[in-house]
Amino acid sequence: MSKPHSPVIYIRENDVARFECSVSGFPSSEIRWFKDNVTPLDYTDDIRITEDISTWFTADYETAYDFSYLNYTAKRTDNGMSIYCTGNNSANRSPVLSSLKPILFVQATHCLKEVDLRMMQWEKTDLGKNASVSCSSYLPELSGLISRQCLENGTWMQPIYDCISTDVADIQDIVFRINSGNFSKEIGKVLQKASEVTANQDPDKAFLCKDLDVITQTLEKIVSLEDWAVTLNQSKNFMMTVSNILETMNTIVLQSNSTNLKDTKCYQGVWKLLNIASAFSTILGGTLDETTSNKERTIHTENVLLQVNQVNSSSSVGLTFPDADKYPELSQIATLKLSVDSLKGSTLFYGILYKNVSALLAAETTYDSFKNGFLNSAVMGAKLDNWKNNSDFKVTIKFQHLKESNWRKTCTFMSENSTTWMKEGCYVKTSGSTTTTCDCNHLTNFAILMSPWTENSAETETLRIITIVGCSFSTLGLVITVMIHLYMWRYLKSDRATILMHLCVAMATSYVIFLGGVDRTNNIVYSLTICAGSLSKTQYVVKLYALIKY
Repeated sequence: MSKPHSPVIYIRENDVARFECSVSGFPSSEIRWFKDNVTPLDYTDDIRITEDISTWFTADYETAYDFSYLNYTAKRTDNGMSIYCTGNNSANRSPVLSSLKPILFVQATHCLKEVDLRMMQWEKTDLGKNASVSCSSYLPELSGLISRQCLENGTWMQPIYDCISTDVADIQDIVFRINSGNFSKEIGKVLQKASEVTANQDPDKAFLCKDLDVITQTLEKIVSLEDWAVTLNQSKNFMMTVSNILETMNTIVLQSNSTNLKDTKCYQGVWKLLNIASAFSTILGGTLDETTSNKERTIHTENVLLQVNQVNSSSSVGLTFPDADKYPELSQIATLKLSVDSLKGSTLFYGILYKNVSALLAAETTYDSFKNGFLNSAVMGAKLDNWKNNSDFKVTIKFQHLKESNWRKTCTFMSENSTTWMKEGCYVKTSGSTTTTCDCNHLTNFAILMSPWTENSAETETLRIITIVGCSFSTLGLVITVMIHLYMWRYLKSDRATILMHLCVAMATSYVIFLGGVDRTNNIVYSLTICAGSLSKTQYVVKLYALIKY
């Protein structure tokens, strides 16, 4: 090949590259053009080029000179392929290949027309540009835009379906019209529609998570408004919306066969929703009037119980939430108690009980010993307006376990604006297979975390080191005993010595297995199998040795 001389050709998509090839010999040769299909060592799959080729030849008395010109239009699929020519005449049994095989590096000029996984069609788009279509072209009941970016290398990014249902779009429109001067009536419309839209949601509905996220953002905006004099009907619709969203998310987890919402869609909204409910309880507390009988607000939905009440400073029995007489079933799930001393100086109590959120809140903690743990109770949230200034403050919470378990129980809490369960200031008072009672010196969201491991302390760490050192010396002694017997076998050979050797080997093996697995107890079935197997073998050899000796 005489041209081009460069081993690499950079060319834009649909541009034309010119190649020249010449062959000399006698008789005249046939020149053919090929591209190597990105397999330079395999010529069997090379693709012959037959278009846009011109040839001519000249000759003298002994030699024919053949020339061929190729005008090749680069395609995106040619990227990385080599172009080469071959020459062959009747005197040669095999063609002669060109020594130069320039490689094409094709630079894209646009993203190709394609259909994505949701069967949405995307037209050809220039590099770096965004393409967008209306969500209604995907489903008529949707509102919003579907966008997709064409990258500089000519490939599409995944499409972003920023779609919501038309009902949720109507809620958005109302929220945009809310202003600080007159918004009470508009809020009533929003909350009424939100409670209706979120009721009996289909978990398989397209873009459900986007709908729930928009409604959650709407609730967040509402609780951030100043001077909102919330009415009783608005309060019910607000908490009904919160309850409906939690129920829908819980259904998503159950249908996905997942242990928590983090492995599914709709993950981020749960944490925000709990903080929104807590902020709403504060707003609801502002509607109480100590000069009248309006001293308590209680909203009970299928999944949430919210109670805000004034603290009775003259009470001699303290405060219990929820009230066992009014809500006997809920009081079995979880009960919070504050003593008279803990209520000193406080005027308002806020309590929220979430029945079915344990699967929605991943058991993420800052402690390695809680890995593979899970939440095994309802979640109880509580606030008291002046507990931080009370040196005698203590709260007692009794949780019923969702599943019976003898794993280690830990009283944990999650503060607002956090997504991590912690344990500082909370202690297990009593615990069994079905219930756990906690004492804590602060207030926030509480739950019971189950873990298959026992956390190391200074005492257990010392015992662990002593055990490892002792077992190591015992293993060394057993190995030395076996080696001595092997060395002196001709003098010690007997049935008793043989049994003793087996005993030493069995015990040494048991020690090695123990030392190797002492810190690997995460697989309980495996650990029990190994321990049982090694122990049974050791007992068998010991008993056999005792029978022969005596």
